Amino acid sequence: YWREHGLETRVARFHNIFGPFGTYAGGREKAPAAICRKVAQAVISGENEIEVWGDGKQTRSFMYIDDCTKGIDLIMHCEELIATPINLGSSELVSINDLVSMIEDIAGVKLERHYKLDAPQGVAGRNSDNTKLREVLGWEPQISLEDGLKRTYDWIEAQLKEKLAKENADADKAAALKEKGLLIEEWNLDDVKADLTWCGRDGSPTKVHRIQSVVLTATEHKSVAPTDEGIREMIHELIDDHTIG
Repeated sequence: YWREHGLETRVARFHNIFGPFGTYAGGREKAPAAICRKVAQAVISGENEIEVWGDGKQTRSFMYIDDCTKGIDLIMHCEELIATPINLGSSELVSINDLVSMIEDIAGVKLERHYKLDAPQGVAGRNSDNTKLREVLGWEPQISLEDGLKRTYDWIEAQLKEKLAKENADADKAAALKEKGLLIEEWNLDDVKADLTWCGRDGSPTKVHRIQSVVLTATEHKSVAPTDEGIREMIHELIDDHTIG
């Protein structure tokens, strides 16, 4: 694009970016987030063990997200780097075993490690050569791995605790609804739909059904059968509004 159209472009090669507000579960997260999650889960559950993919000897470099955004800004404003590839990452090399130890120190625990040798582990070693980054920009990532891991661990641990609290609250609510006979998941929705009465002004159908002596009403523009999800949504709204329960 630069040669053919005169469009200024920049090419930054990122090396393992991590930090809060990123993916930390599901299999697509980077090693720092994955290990932070595993350690936090061990702490919360009280299970003093962790699964490590590979033998833990593979090495990587990891760059904290704040350094990444700073580097992007510097690269985008450097005319010398127009259409010129450059590495953007940390040159601090660390093994996965060392990474686990750092996060254990942050969490204040020591876990028994189980190595999953048949799990994906990538190449044996990789890090960022920042020679050109220093020469051209006079800068390279400044935030230490320990500092970035601390910020990331604290955020992930908070996310896991919040999720657990919500699951516990939902379980308590479900137990209370079950006791009252209002646990929607246990209702036979086929019977509910079969009992729906269709009525309305000028043929405009309205779904009406009496549940626990309460009439649920939802206007529809087409005469179609209500879905299970639609019925559940209506009932949940009534329960949340204390109309029933």
